[in-house]
Amino acid sequence: MTVHELRGFVSNDLDGAFQEAYAVSRGTKCKQFLFSLSLNPPADANVSTDDFERAIGQCEKDLGLTGQPRAIIFHEKEGRRHAHAVWSRIDPETMTARQMSFHKMKLQAVSRELYREHGWRMGIGMESEMTQLLTVQEFKDRYSISHSAFYREVAAKRIPIRKIGRSTRIAVADAEAWAASLPNSTD
Repeated sequence: MTVHELRGFVSNDLDGAFQEAYAVSRGTKCKQFLFSLSLNPPADANVSTDDFERAIGQCEKDLGLTGQPRAIIFHEKEGRRHAHAVWSRIDPETMTARQMSFHKMKLQAVSRELYREHGWRMGIGMESEMTQLLTVQEFKDRYSISHSAFYREVAAKRIPIRKIGRSTRIAVADAEAWAASLPNSTD
């Protein structure tokens, strides 16, 4: 195991950094003061340190953890190089925890992008129905529906929407079900 980076901590060792994060968290009501993720590329992939750092940086940005204290650790397991990143969720200036809404969906999106970028074969389920989402504009373009008509359908609960941060998305399966429920022009 190699500590690649400790950022935003006073301590210069991993144990001290985690003790520091715990101590800061004691000034809050937050029970899950750390957020961690593992980057496990496919067995045959040769991933550079720069690629790991870019992926961790993208996760950090998407999760709203930019600038938070962070540790990056590399290790090999059964001949495969892995990376782990751990952030303190506590903002030391405001003594509040960073919100982690939709973190799984955001991490899946980064993971899919990495697999596509590197030409890796995605595992079963990686392209599940939940990941096939349309933006409002894509939905409106696909079904030739106006903005106001779209939101009338949403208000009537005929089009289920999903919120990802401030973005609104519609699952392809829900869009297709809505379209199938429309009366035919000959009816």
